[in-house]
Amino acid sequence: EINTPALKDLTIVSSEWYKNLAATRDLKTVNSKLDAYSAFRTLHSDQISGLPVINDDGELVGTISASDIKSSLGSKLFQDMMLQLPEYLATSRGAFSLDPIVATDRDTVGSLLEKFQSFHIHRVFVVDHANLPTNVLSLCDVISFLLSF
Repeated sequence: EINTPALKDLTIVSSEWYKNLAATRDLKTVNSKLDAYSAFRTLHSDQISGLPVINDDGELVGTISASDIKSSLGSKLFQDMMLQLPEYLATSRGAFSLDPIVATDRDTVGSLLEKFQSFHIHRVFVVDHANLPTNVLSLCDVISFLLSF
């Protein structure tokens, strides 16, 4: 029998399950100085749906995903795609957040599920203590973690 209260208090990032998952992934990033067109090309060529946006120090400053292109489907599509990522994301989303939703080694199953629900997202990037992205956790990953018990 699964003890539900204890399960929601488990930390994923410090688990052996996560270490095995992380060993199989090569996290791609894009620099914030890159134009949106190049970032979307990376999404397409690597067949992924989201990327962490980093600054010159490697710190996570934002995210870009395939869904960000939806708001640019107008007459200015190609003009907007040449903007650097912060400008493009500010245009497409109405704002560019320098405070992306992240996961750390302190996040529990419960806190991750709360982030997914509260912010209507399906992935978070895992960052270390220096705010450097180290991996990505999707809602499907959390479900897989839960099913490993």
